[in-house]
Amino acid sequence: MLHLPHAGDFLVDLISYEEQKLWIRDPDDCLPRRFMNKEFNFTDSTFQLSDDYSLMDFTFFNCSSNVTWQYRLRPIPCLSSDLNQNYSVVAVWSDPPFPTPGVEWCEPISSVTVPFSITNTLYSVDRNAHIGLQWNTPSCGACVAKNGRCEFLKNTGLEVACYLPHQGGLSKFASYGLGFGVGIPGLLSVIGIVYMCKGRRRRNEDGRQSRNIELNNVAGWSSIVVMGLDGESIDKYPMTRIGDSGRLPDPNNNVCSICLSDYQPQDSLRTIPDCNHYFHANCIDSWLRMNATCPLCRKLPHHS
Repeated sequence: MLHLPHAGDFLVDLISYEEQKLWIRDPDDCLPRRFMNKEFNFTDSTFQLSDDYSLMDFTFFNCSSNVTWQYRLRPIPCLSSDLNQNYSVVAVWSDPPFPTPGVEWCEPISSVTVPFSITNTLYSVDRNAHIGLQWNTPSCGACVAKNGRCEFLKNTGLEVACYLPHQGGLSKFASYGLGFGVGIPGLLSVIGIVYMCKGRRRRNEDGRQSRNIELNNVAGWSSIVVMGLDGESIDKYPMTRIGDSGRLPDPNNNVCSICLSDYQPQDSLRTIPDCNHYFHANCIDSWLRMNATCPLCRKLPHHS
């Protein structure tokens, strides 16, 4: 339902955010009745009449059925009497290029200025007839046309920002994610080969596998590879669910650097408390089971 301050309430049939247009109709399916009673006024509204429409002067007449039949005048169904009775309401241009025959035998009701479209005349198509409106502010049409996400910058005012999908290159975080996505599987493959060749090192008497494997001079690497965390440790990391507004803890980080997908409303995020970097919960959970370090900064948990 859309309320226009000086025109009343209307039902919204369709909205095009790309064209910044919407189409409204009368809840009682009788737009001509609204027109006949008063002029259609957009004062104090953020909307204006669509470019597909124009304002024209019409006069409504009450005509007998004999006149409408004889002069081929088209009654407006929702304003006319039952077919068994004698009178019907018609609407004609107030200042037509040629006179409308027959209306001189009818009783004038009112003359008003109303929106008019060739595809939606007052004469016959009154049921489900609609009016096209458009708006200029806020302006999101260009953003929607590029498959972007248009959002208000503040809770007040009409200033908006457009968040576009990444095209023609990768963001910093996406580049990091791609590097990790390609490099980590390769590194793990090398670790697996060396691990199988050297055999499993045992540090204690009960035969538990060591959590740290030392690699020396493997493709120029000399480091300690830290194995992943258990489920109980991962569950202690904070979880956050993105609301319908799509607001993120860090507006500059809107891409999960593991799966390279944009964060969407209702997504669940998990944050690594030691560095405050966050990712999709299912992405980072899988990562942490294999490697305890943060995928972005490589920082180890303080308890590791």
